[in-house]
Amino acid sequence: MTPRQVWREFHTQGVDGALPWSMVSGDNTYAKGSTTRLDWFAPATRPGQGEAFGVYNSRWQNYMTWNVQAWASASDNMRLGGFLPWGETPTHLQVFQGDTLIHDNPDSTDMQWVEVPAGNLPYRAVLDVQRPGDVFRLSTRTHTEWTFMSDTVDSDFFEPFSVLNLDYKLESDLHGDVKADATQKIALKPVSMGLGTVPGTVTTVKLDVSYDDGATWQKVTLAKGADGYWTGSFRTAKKRGGFLSVRASAETDSGFSVKNKIIRAYGLR
Repeated sequence: MTPRQVWREFHTQGVDGALPWSMVSGDNTYAKGSTTRLDWFAPATRPGQGEAFGVYNSRWQNYMTWNVQAWASASDNMRLGGFLPWGETPTHLQVFQGDTLIHDNPDSTDMQWVEVPAGNLPYRAVLDVQRPGDVFRLSTRTHTEWTFMSDTVDSDFFEPFSVLNLDYKLESDLHGDVKADATQKIALKPVSMGLGTVPGTVTTVKLDVSYDDGATWQKVTLAKGADGYWTGSFRTAKKRGGFLSVRASAETDSGFSVKNKIIRAYGLR
């Protein structure tokens, strides 16, 4: 690849009558002689956002826009956004200012040009999405909640704001499966969706795993590393052919948090 050349990539799978699932990267440059691993459509699939999409989580004066892509692979270098055709799968977004519901979208993952109160105030966005397991197998259902702060923006343009998100790192095969009845090492990294930086200092990261689609959960103890990842180990269930679900959260000292529940995040082989 040409050094300093900006690359924006996208891939789509599931054509010829199946639901097409598209994945779009952020804008990247690669140094001469470097090697970069790019994992497309890899678990754990959860909501994400990249600058390749023209609409961001952003604020102009006292108007707010929210836009995430529900089916994005976790990636520490591509800032992926992934999506299915509009209206084809159950999707429900709600946005609150404090305890007040300010937007309810039963069909998609966005909120456009909604007037909000002036000043720096707390907000919460809640997204529930589903997709058919017979088509996609993994990440059949996710529930995500974000809390964030947003202030009046004195600008001529919509300015992106930071929202906390989680990247996952668990080695799997090309089917998204990990070995059953084995000790697995998982790493979580709190990141900012889109163009911003992590808002504040991360104080807490938690993780639970489930082998019965979220009916029961087991705690995984995590330790903070120097590279921003929080790592832990756990023993997978003995039965092959099942699934591993995850429930994770992260918080900062500045009023930002994220909670992910990903049902069937990985398979067990």
